[in-house]
Amino acid sequence: MAAESDIDIHLLNHYFAQRPNGRTHVLVEIGAASPEYLSIGAGFRKAGWRVLSVEPNPIFAEQHRRMGHEIYEFAASDSDADEVDFYLVNLHGIEYQSGEITYESISSLGIRPEFQVQLDDLSDKASVERIKVRQRRLDTILATAAVEVAHIDLLCIDVEGWEMEVLGGLDFEKLAPSVIVLENFGNSSIYRDRIGALGYVLIEKFPPNEIFVRRYGEGQSDI
Repeated sequence: MAAESDIDIHLLNHYFAQRPNGRTHVLVEIGAASPEYLSIGAGFRKAGWRVLSVEPNPIFAEQHRRMGHEIYEFAASDSDADEVDFYLVNLHGIEYQSGEITYESISSLGIRPEFQVQLDDLSDKASVERIKVRQRRLDTILATAAVEVAHIDLLCIDVEGWEMEVLGGLDFEKLAPSVIVLENFGNSSIYRDRIGALGYVLIEKFPPNEIFVRRYGEGQSDI
C-alpha cells in the first residue's frame, strides 16, 4: 500500500531515481505511524533503503519491532525529557484511502488548534488517551543508532503540528538531509520561512505535504 497521495512513489521516481547506487540510501521518518498503512517508509524499505522510523505510539512501535524494522520509540522534538504527555487519538476505523484510520491522525505531543478543529468534527467517532512517552532531540535519537547515520537522503516529518520542534532538534551543520518532506497541515508560511532559512528551497506541494531540497550553490540544489 502506497503512502498518502502516493508521495512515496513520486519521491522515488522523481528525486532519487538517478541517485548513485554506491551506498545505502537513508530515510528518517518522524511520526512513522503503522508499518504499512499510509506509510512512506514501507515503499522505501522495498526499494532497499535503510529506514529509521521514529514513533512514540507504543502500539505502532511494537508493530515495527515485530517486522524487524529499525524503530526508535520516542517523540522527536527540540529537547530531551522523560515522562512527557502524549495524546493518543483513536478514530476507531474511519475509512480513508482503502484503509481504516486508528491512531494515524491527530495523535501528538499536544493537540494544536488546527487539529483540535478536526478532532471536534470527529468527536462522535474519536477517543483520546493521554500517555507518557520519552521525548528526544533528533540528534539524540540518531546518536543511539547501532549503525552510524553518516548521511540522510530523505527526512520526512509528520507530527501533527510539531514539525518545527523536530527541526529544532537536528544540527543541520553536521547532518543536513538532501530532501525534506514536511506535513504543513495549516499551509503556514512559517514552515516555508523556517526551512528556507536552513538552506532549503520549496520544490512542490503534495497537500498536506511540502517537498524541500537543500541548496548547495547559488540557484542550485542537491537534486
